[in-house]
Amino acid sequence: MHSITRKKLGVLVSLASVSAFSCFVHGAIITDPTLVGGSDAIDPSGSELIDTLPTTDSGKTAATQTEVEGVSGFQAIQSFSGFDDKSGATWDNIINFTDAGLADIAFETTTQTATSNNGDVASSTGRSTSGSSHIYTRNNSGGARSWGYLIDFGSYDTGSTTFDATANSVAAFAFTLVSLDTGHSATATFYDNDDNVLSVQSMIGNDTDPDVGGGAGTDGLFALVADSGSSIGKVSLLVNMGSGSSSIGMDDVGFAMVPEPSSLLLLTTAGIAVCLSRFRKLRKS
Repeated sequence: MHSITRKKLGVLVSLASVSAFSCFVHGAIITDPTLVGGSDAIDPSGSELIDTLPTTDSGKTAATQTEVEGVSGFQAIQSFSGFDDKSGATWDNIINFTDAGLADIAFETTTQTATSNNGDVASSTGRSTSGSSHIYTRNNSGGARSWGYLIDFGSYDTGSTTFDATANSVAAFAFTLVSLDTGHSATATFYDNDDNVLSVQSMIGNDTDPDVGGGAGTDGLFALVADSGSSIGKVSLLVNMGSGSSSIGMDDVGFAMVPEPSSLLLLTTAGIAVCLSRFRKLRKS
């Protein structure tokens, strides 16, 4: 069983708020996927390259790739092998980390209008920024369609198969969206664990954006670094797809955990020690 960490105050006292727990009966449970950190976490070379950052519609300004990769502990999932979907219905996939210090992640299709492969996995360099398997949705019906997707940080209980969406939050979060064609748009809304909106970011597709890797359309990055004292609990994505057959990929889903209070205390103590040391040296000189 994956232990529940950073649980909101009060949830341990009472289980009355059962709405915070969700049962997952569809999709797949993926345990301990590989995490990649450093400058290769988001959009490593060799496939599609990011050419667009979103417009910040409200709240905190979208982070750049450099900013989000620079957050301590930031790591990204670049392969989503094993993810499953179900056309015509909502569908859930769970990433379960055996390391209790990492948040488990629920991926849920919340809205779909006759698209197919909602949240399925595929391998195509034209829809990937890491050159490996990625999450994707597809419009093969001819008319305009939409896809709603929710990425939630929490804790998955393998015994009861429930997901506690209040158990975890992250200090930084990012993902790439690939091959957003002309006539398409996407909006990502970042929330804290109390459902307060932290940032709303949007992107408009354009077939004429630089094409590196074989896939036409806009290849963009949605990212946010939370302010001190705040954290990201979930992110909702709404993709509006214009008429005509097209596919859009999501890749390089990365996050950094909120430092434990003990870690913050250690960093603060170390900082004070450095300042005192410098002060003593100045006095001696």
